[in-house]
Amino acid sequence: LYAQNQDLNVTVTIDVSQLSADAAEKLVNFKSNVEQYLNKAKYSDEKIPPINVQMQFSFTGVTNSTQTYDAKLFVASQREVYNPYNPNDKKYTVGFRFLDDRCEFIYNENIPFIKNDLRFDSFLSLLDYYAYIIVGYDEDSYIPKGGNKYFQKATDICNKVVLITKGWTETGGGSKPSRQQLVQELLNVRFDNFRYGYFEYMYLGLDSMTVKKKDAQNNVLDALRVIA
Repeated sequence: LYAQNQDLNVTVTIDVSQLSADAAEKLVNFKSNVEQYLNKAKYSDEKIPPINVQMQFSFTGVTNSTQTYDAKLFVASQREVYNPYNPNDKKYTVGFRFLDDRCEFIYNENIPFIKNDLRFDSFLSLLDYYAYIIVGYDEDSYIPKGGNKYFQKATDICNKVVLITKGWTETGGGSKPSRQQLVQELLNVRFDNFRYGYFEYMYLGLDSMTVKKKDAQNNVLDALRVIA
């Protein structure tokens, strides 16, 4: 059963194989803490069906003196495909998928797991950032550029970054964008065609398959041309 105002239904997995036994022991409640935090926090301005999300944290190192962890984070969300004729036969497609291999954050059991958009926290703000990206993509799939306000909230988080900038405002010379660059691209008008193509693929394509199949198939093909 979902909470009445629950936006996300998050499942977390962790890989601590690269950490020492002592460091891994300090993460024993990590999975449950993250799931409880994200599944209770409110990110959408609307009452929406919970979005299924998978998060996998692969820990690669730790500085014990400050309890600062390095990790790779894989995030994937699902988007339910509309079917008015058989609502009990739920089918899903990929909403958002991304591998962030430059995560660095301070984590310990004493963190107050309370959502606060006004304050930057190297760990909770990372969770909030991807939560807003996921909700933004979900909104984009129903309304052209409907996710703008959530992408802006993700931008606001990037603008509050202090002390730990790894992955936030710099890329370390890698090919992947920083979190700031990722959301800036989403809000850039040069990205509008991709975002409309995403909407066309989801709403005018997949959601319409059981209503107007031929038109929906054409919309999917058109969307793929736009996105590509």
